[in-house]
Amino acid sequence: MIAVCIIGLGLSLVPAIIYTDPFWGVAGFASKELLALNDLPGVIITKIDSGSPAASAGLRQGDRAVTLNGAQVDFGNFGRLMEHIQPGERATLEVNRDGRSLNLVSEAEALQLSAVLFLDWQFVTAPVFLALILILVATEPLKPPPLWRSILVTLGGLVVIAVPVIFEVTHWFPWTVIWRSRSIGHGPSATLHYSLIGAALLLGVSLSVLGALGVRAFLLNQACKLHSSE
Repeated sequence: MIAVCIIGLGLSLVPAIIYTDPFWGVAGFASKELLALNDLPGVIITKIDSGSPAASAGLRQGDRAVTLNGAQVDFGNFGRLMEHIQPGERATLEVNRDGRSLNLVSEAEALQLSAVLFLDWQFVTAPVFLALILILVATEPLKPPPLWRSILVTLGGLVVIAVPVIFEVTHWFPWTVIWRSRSIGHGPSATLHYSLIGAALLLGVSLSVLGALGVRAFLLNQACKLHSSE
């Protein structure tokens, strides 16, 4: 039981660490100018991080980005086009500035840590595992395990099973940001997401079974004592 709880606590503390896409420094863009009725092609750059590759290339707030490496830019694909360019790869951005067409050349910077994320149910299961570890360590010398401890472990296992399932079914707050350096538009990878859920469910089932076996061992011990006294 202690080993299962330690593994579970460790998994509950595993963050979904998200890295940014290649960093350009284009912190904001819009599909059209504020209060303007025109709908010209491209996107309006609304915010640029100082000292970023985009700023060094000469991109300015208010520029209209028209193409990126020859591909037509619009509000729906601009971010994806930038994501596909690898760090160090040169990119040519055609912009329209005050009616003039300019070609700006830059290179994306390496991937940078953007945020440390945890699935919300991890904040519930981690305290359950920690509490069970402390209780198990404090009462482990007792043989056989006391009934209250076995029942508590069983209930703890059921909680560990139920919480991820409830979060998944109801889609309550899929993740929580612990630290963030800049805005991010994507969550943890599906592989990590479902691996943590599967591990939590497996550990929850293991705890429930171990707790139930502890209850059975206690009842058998009591039956043996009763039989021997007769």
